[in-house]
Amino acid sequence: MRNDEGFEVSPGLDYDCKHLLYCGRFLGARAIPGSDGRCGIHNGPQCASCRRSFQNNDEGDEVSLGTDGNCRHLLYCGHYKGTRAIPGSDGRCGPNNGPQCASCRRSFREDSEDSEDSEERNDEYDDSAEEEDLTDDSDEEEELENDEEVIVDVGSNLTLYCGRFLGRRAIPGSDGRCGPNNGPQCASCRRSFPADSSDDDDCSDGSIYFDSDSEDGKRYFMRKKLRWMERRSDALQKAMQLRQRSRRRDLRAQQLERQEMQDNHREFMGKQIQKIEEMKSKLDHNKVSSNNFDKFCHGAAKELSKREIHKRSKKSIAVLGPSGVGKSTIINAFAGMTVTQTGLSECTEDFSLVYSKGEIDFYDVPGTHDHRKDFYTLQRLHTLKTLHMVLIVYESRVDHITKISRLMKTVDIPFTCVRNKCDFASCTPKEWRDCKDNDKELLNTVCKPVQIPLFLLGRVSGDKTAIQGFEDLRRSVQAKIAGL
Repeated sequence: MRNDEGFEVSPGLDYDCKHLLYCGRFLGARAIPGSDGRCGIHNGPQCASCRRSFQNNDEGDEVSLGTDGNCRHLLYCGHYKGTRAIPGSDGRCGPNNGPQCASCRRSFREDSEDSEDSEERNDEYDDSAEEEDLTDDSDEEEELENDEEVIVDVGSNLTLYCGRFLGRRAIPGSDGRCGPNNGPQCASCRRSFPADSSDDDDCSDGSIYFDSDSEDGKRYFMRKKLRWMERRSDALQKAMQLRQRSRRRDLRAQQLERQEMQDNHREFMGKQIQKIEEMKSKLDHNKVSSNNFDKFCHGAAKELSKREIHKRSKKSIAVLGPSGVGKSTIINAFAGMTVTQTGLSECTEDFSLVYSKGEIDFYDVPGTHDHRKDFYTLQRLHTLKTLHMVLIVYESRVDHITKISRLMKTVDIPFTCVRNKCDFASCTPKEWRDCKDNDKELLNTVCKPVQIPLFLLGRVSGDKTAIQGFEDLRRSVQAKIAGL
């Protein structure tokens, strides 16, 4: 069945929408309001074409799909028109099953090339008869046997063979086997199902000779010919039955295979549509989350621009990062001594001044993973803005600091990113350079057009005190602090 635009339709798969027909096309949410943009296939609103095509028949009566299993693809108006108007029914068009009225048949033909109603009824009768034959297994177990009780099958030339190998002496003119597709028959198959009049061995007793020109001879050979024709006719009829039976078996196997393929395709498409919907929902959620965070960054920058912010009199740096990334190790390296213990978890969520004896004060700022919602407050950002610079420290995954980096860039706080605890002995220098380039590319993408400085720090093998890459970080920090 097709809609008025020529696309095939099928009933909805959900229980509440089995009375609706969908074409399954993706036309967009604007074309199908209240949907995900697709007409069906499980439920939801129909497209305009499906609504126009299957609401009324050609007499203007509303129609609906049948509810019984074999009639779910037929549309009925449900009107009582009498048994003469709707042959083979109780006089009503549907509403659950049975024949349709003439108006519903004309309006919703399954085959657009059907001509007259009489031809359509004949086609339906033939189809139903063929379907009945295909499902009839009553004669499936009946097998044909020759007079030696060996099962026979039909060959390609409508001759019956048992397929046994009896030797060339037993079956002259053959390879020794009776059939199975063509060639001479064995003696048992010839007696039971003769294929040639010359094979009729039991038409005479062999003791009487008749002259073919005499009247008795003519009558004898005529009787012999008639007996052979009767036996040959029976053999051909049985061969045709076997061939029809084989054809029905093949058609049943094809129907089962086609049904299995349709079920597998329907299941596969359902899973694919579900995956697409899940991915779409996830992308929409991430997009909404990213948009909300952008709004917060711009709102915070606008609010902080209205406030009067005074930088601290002494140069100050906030070392910002979650517990375990090595913030204390970096502060001790800048101080040149142990000023804070390493390996401890934070017990406070406030800014803490950990070193103030040098030219620069160092503050420890805990908990800055992107999932920490309590960090993104105007009070914390105002305190950070009074400092001169921020060091954002992470250990392995740069995506943990993408949001905080974007926030620092939006509110105009100078910062530098540091990847700590790098095991330089595990990879070659080229691999570490590629890793640094990848992390830096991601940060620059998030914070564009600003180019974010990035440094890699790690212990040198065999030396527990020296930190590889720290001198480059020190020079960069001193140069940036001096320029502020």
